Amino acid sequence: MSDICIRTYVFKKGFLGGKSTLIITSDFYTRQKPDKKTKEFHYGVDLRCPTGTQITCPVDKAKIYFTGTGGLGGQRVCIEYTNGHSKFFIWFMHLHTKEFTNADKGREITLGTLIGTTGGDPNVDPKELCGTYSTGPHLHLEIRRNSNKSASAVDPKVYWLGQHTIQLKQNNNTLLPYNSNGYVGGTNAFYASGANLYFCEEDLLTAAAVKSGASVSDGSVVEVYTGSNNETEYDKPTRKTRWSEAQERLALGIWQITKMVMDSSVQDKQLCDSSISIQTGSILNFFNKVCQQPFVEFSGDTFGNQYYWLIRRPPFDRAGFKRMIETATLITGEDIISMQTQYEANAIYSWYRIVPTGDVLGVSEQMFLAPAVFFPEYAAIWGSKPLDVQSIYYNYVYSGLFNAEKNKQKLANNNRIIRNVVTDFKYMIESNAYRPFSKCGTVTLKGNRKLKRGTMVMFEDGQVYHIDSVSHSFAISMNSVTNTTTLQLSHGIYANFIDTQKTDNFGKVSYFDLIDWGEDFKIEDITSENYKDKISQWKVNNDCLIFFLSKFHVDGSMIKS
Repeated sequence: MSDICIRTYVFKKGFLGGKSTLIITSDFYTRQKPDKKTKEFHYGVDLRCPTGTQITCPVDKAKIYFTGTGGLGGQRVCIEYTNGHSKFFIWFMHLHTKEFTNADKGREITLGTLIGTTGGDPNVDPKELCGTYSTGPHLHLEIRRNSNKSASAVDPKVYWLGQHTIQLKQNNNTLLPYNSNGYVGGTNAFYASGANLYFCEEDLLTAAAVKSGASVSDGSVVEVYTGSNNETEYDKPTRKTRWSEAQERLALGIWQITKMVMDSSVQDKQLCDSSISIQTGSILNFFNKVCQQPFVEFSGDTFGNQYYWLIRRPPFDRAGFKRMIETATLITGEDIISMQTQYEANAIYSWYRIVPTGDVLGVSEQMFLAPAVFFPEYAAIWGSKPLDVQSIYYNYVYSGLFNAEKNKQKLANNNRIIRNVVTDFKYMIESNAYRPFSKCGTVTLKGNRKLKRGTMVMFEDGQVYHIDSVSHSFAISMNSVTNTTTLQLSHGIYANFIDTQKTDNFGKVSYFDLIDWGEDFKIEDITSENYKDKISQWKVNNDCLIFFLSKFHVDGSMIKS
């Protein structure tokens, strides 16, 4: 090795998403370019990494040299770094995002400064960000010495990535360790002495030197075979990237005008109905079967220039009302042509039960999930009427997958299932217990009102209603055209009593305090061992019931200030 050796610095380990091991899928060497059916030189290395991996500045006291978008490199950033004797231009290409623009040219950045995130996947980014030939997520790292020209590019493996563990993806898809002393073949491009790292300038092989067969310190150039390493830049990759989680992107054709929105409270439900694998009938019937009332509702409507499919938990419990009331439309007296409302007498229940699907005669676990809950106070006033729902989201036995040989895992899964059952059971009761005091009906409004079913309206007296349906009509006379909008309403309650109110004589009251769930009830405390005991504590809050029976909620005079 030459006597003229100069101390240098390597990239900070972990500059690419905190990774200490870097997998090179396309090396610094000549490779096949499929679109031209010829070979060309690859002036950098491609590092495998998922879209969105953060890139931080790997050296200290660099400057922003260039940023751009489009062409072979797609979205890219170049930083300029001087280590005392040479100037280097370090390129990061095929970026998903970048933190700088050309207005930042000359701006100094330090070690660890965020430069951007990696991209390269045409399924996620448009071609102008990915680059012309990129077909998979990766970072193209290119380093040019003294001149910002491709011919001045040097091999990043030689010392810049020396602190990282490097693996080359070879033609047989095996990952080979990269020797920290140089190429996979044993040539020494640098050496270490104590804490210092040294290299010789003649060992910084440029692209031109490699193509011309120039020697490194041991007098030979070792060819690194990269037969299929260019998978990240093929027009047609040999295999498609499989994502571990769903990626949002536009579908083809007419489906681009629709979107589906799902409430987080229902997205993890488990469907226990094998009949959906053999679909017959309309797609609407299919969704109505999968989205079972009263726990999940499915609807569609136009918002803006797109049609939305909505899957959500009906907003009839406390959390649903509080969420929906924020966007409720105010209806004033001058808007109303006519209005007819009455109490929802047909929706009053005194006992409740969830029946899991798969009720087979003789199965001893028939009451495994949820026993019936009876409220005698409701039965004494409104009669004994059941709300009995067979749920397709639970079955009697083996509800969910578990490894029977691992008791801890089995127990955790059982607890998850039971919590889901209790959550639905509580929602079923909570969204119906106030129905003796809620109203339904119709209201006809002036004009063609832009109101949507599934939303809520509020009137000047403080009542808030759920819109079940909307219809429009018009009448033509000699001098005018009259438009009207008719709303079918339900679940009408006074907004003041959605949240708990304090009173002098009745304690804490609200529509959702009619049922006492027990002291410090928390769904996360429910287990397969205690859930029946917890459910057995549910009872009517008699003071709250008397408050609403006395209609003190109508004028709010009993609320404690």
